This record gives sequence, C-alpha cells and structure tokens, in this order.
Amino acid sequence: MENAIAVGMNPLAFRFACSPSPYFRAIIFLLCLAPATLLLAQKAEEPGLMAAFENVDPEVSAEGMKIISECARRFREVTHHKAGDWTVRVCFVEKIHAHGMNLCSHGQLRGVTRHGCDGSTIQIATRLAAGQRSSWERVLAHEVVHALVREAYGNTSNTTLNEGLAEYIAGQMFPSEVRRDLHNAVWGASSQALIPYVEGHRFCSEHGEEKDFADFFAKAIKTNDIGYDGLAHEWQELSTSNIER
Repeated sequence: MENAIAVGMNPLAFRFACSPSPYFRAIIFLLCLAPATLLLAQKAEEPGLMAAFENVDPEVSAEGMKIISECARRFREVTHHKAGDWTVRVCFVEKIHAHGMNLCSHGQLRGVTRHGCDGSTIQIATRLAAGQRSSWERVLAHEVVHALVREAYGNTSNTTLNEGLAEYIAGQMFPSEVRRDLHNAVWGASSQALIPYVEGHRFCSEHGEEKDFADFFAKAIKTNDIGYDGLAHEWQELSTSNIER
C-alpha cells in the first residue's frame, strides 16, 4: 500500500509521508496529490479531449470544461468522429490576435480559433460590442467546434459547412442566442460577410440528423465552398443515387 501511495511522489515527499505522525502524513499526502487533482480538473469528460483556460477564475474554467465536453459529445453524434488527442487552449483577451494583426473586438469578431499541429487556441473577446449580447459560453461553443473540425478533418476550405456546423451545434446548446445572432446577420449591415454562417446553419439544421450526413460532411468539408445552393444540389444528388440503389 505504501508503495502504491508513493507513485508520483519525489523521494523527499515520500520520506515525510512515512513520518510517525498520522496528522503530518495526511497533510503531506494531500499536498502531493494536489497537482494531480488540478491536472484532472482540466480534462474534459469526453475521452482524450484536453483543455486549458488562462487568466480566468475556477468557476469560469469549470463551466468552460462542461461546454467543451458537451460540444464534443454533440460533434460525435453528428459526424461520428470522437475527440482524440487534441488540446484546446482558451484565452480571454481585450484584443483578438489573428493573422498577425491586433483586431479590436468591436465589430462582429467575438472569438477566433487558430490551429497548430497538435491543438487549437481559442481567443474570446472580453468586451463585446454595444448591441452584442452573446455570452462567452455561446462564443466558446462555436469556436470549440472549429477545433474539433480541424482535429477530425485537417485543413478545410468549405467555410459554409465549417461555420454552419459550429452554429448548428452552438444553436443546440444556446438556441435563443444563436437564433438572434443569425437574425441580426441576415438584416445587419455586415450580412454579406456572415452569409456562410446563415446558409451553413440552415443546411446543417435541415440535414444534420439524417443518416448520410456524417459521410456527406466528411467529403464536402474538404471541397471548395459552394454555398447553400451548391450543398443542397449535391445532397439531392446523393439522395437520388441512394434511392436508385
């Protein structure tokens, strides 16, 4: 039993843990286990998915971990891909850093995800613009899906499907916020730039629960962006070929 307890301790800690005083031994034992406990707290419930939150209090980190786990679960249901060894790093910043530029978080930019060879970094704006009532939780859910897409499929070029799936899954978790944001995107001044979000969400909402969606998504996410009409046409062709079989 003592050998089992000593696993992970340094020799000095083990020597103190063997002290005759039960009270002293208990304190040392808990202190030695603390780092491992903190590490486990950063592991999402979804197997293999790791996440780290920077410059936030424990309550925000704990809530963020729940959101990441739920995103991974829903992502697996839709795409049939399970989270692997990807690491997600979440930072709350006043200015979002993207493509070597400091972008003030005043426009539509509330979050951004950058990808590395073995993980993704998510930046979330701490100060949302006037009129933007989206919560950081809703923004995190959207960005986490981008990280999961990158892990599962690598580099992708189909913006409509990428943004659409992110809005679809975030919309399942935060329906009122996503519904309001998409409405604003349609009628707002910058709606042109947000068309992929709206069209992608529409397509994923229409077909996300159908049995062929996972295979269709895996192929289409790697192709050039053809918008909603193009995706709908390809889906129709897929459906027709399945019927003919």
